[in-house]
Amino acid sequence: MKLIKCTITCLFFVIFFGCESDQKKKFEITKIIDAVYKNQKNFYDIPLDTALFSSSIIKEMKNIRHLTELDVKRVQNSEFPTDKPFQFEGSVFTSLSDGYSKYTITTITINDNKVYVTIDFEYNSTPKVKWTDKVVLINNNGWKIDNILFSKIAGCKDLKERLHYAPVEDDADEIIHSSATDSKGRILSMRFNTTKDIVTIHYLNEVFVLMGQRPASGMWYANGEYELRGKGDQVSLSKSGKVIFTTFEEISVPFKEAQNYFLLTNYKEAPLHTVKITNQKFFDTLFGAATIMGKNGKPTPIDFNSNYIIAIIDKTSNRAKELSVKSITQLKNELTIVMFSSEISKYTYVSRPIKLLIVPNAYQGALKLEEY
Repeated sequence: MKLIKCTITCLFFVIFFGCESDQKKKFEITKIIDAVYKNQKNFYDIPLDTALFSSSIIKEMKNIRHLTELDVKRVQNSEFPTDKPFQFEGSVFTSLSDGYSKYTITTITINDNKVYVTIDFEYNSTPKVKWTDKVVLINNNGWKIDNILFSKIAGCKDLKERLHYAPVEDDADEIIHSSATDSKGRILSMRFNTTKDIVTIHYLNEVFVLMGQRPASGMWYANGEYELRGKGDQVSLSKSGKVIFTTFEEISVPFKEAQNYFLLTNYKEAPLHTVKITNQKFFDTLFGAATIMGKNGKPTPIDFNSNYIIAIIDKTSNRAKELSVKSITQLKNELTIVMFSSEISKYTYVSRPIKLLIVPNAYQGALKLEEY
């Protein structure tokens, strides 16, 4: 009987003090996360604090600051001393370079000497942007941030890649300079580092860095906010899905969202895709109308005599997913739809997210969907 009591007592102390130890770790980790995210700072004002960041992260940050100092001197001694030198701009530690309006720590997972902290972010733009990042901490004389795994809107997979691809150039790197002028006389300067597969853009007194992507054809660089595409001698620069510079004959396509329709249950299961619908009969085989109470409760009227529908249909899921179309552009025989998506919450049932876009018949072309 004494042996049983002793065993139970020992087990109690192991569980109790084990839980207490985990809670203490989580408290320390939360303090570190809040120290980094509570007050958003310019990259150059972020303290290189060895109590917050690992040595590898601090090394990369020092390299970027050193590059800025060198570029400031270069610009001052150049023929164009009023040019803006390289600066690392935007929110460094989140997927969205515009930053965030609020953040929420959702989970802290402790695995021996490594911790994963899941953080939900929200940015109050129109439309509202939501995403989730995962902060990785290591135990090296205390918990320190060693990486941040970004969501797909970032344009790079993690913090280490973002810092590494800042334009820190080695003497052996192959550098190619190029420029383009649009119909309004604006100049886009491009500095390609083909060794690191990055490009530094100078445009309208702004300087930013884009990373090489994998296009089916032509040229494609991106960083989550800006995107540079090209084919032959033609280039196009976009910001948050909107074209801000182009030498292409690109057209912005007007569209309107059709509300209060639902996808019929007999529709085939498939990953995210688009469907072009040009008549009422075909439309009725795919969608039903859903009139609801209140203002704007009736289904949006669709005039197929002068318009057609672009239906964006996602796969079946038990997660509430918000689809937000930023723009449609037409270039020659192609319509590019730029769409942002984010998971909001988990359902107790399954559904299929859809978005119906009413487009004038004057704008035709093969459909290309770009999801961020």
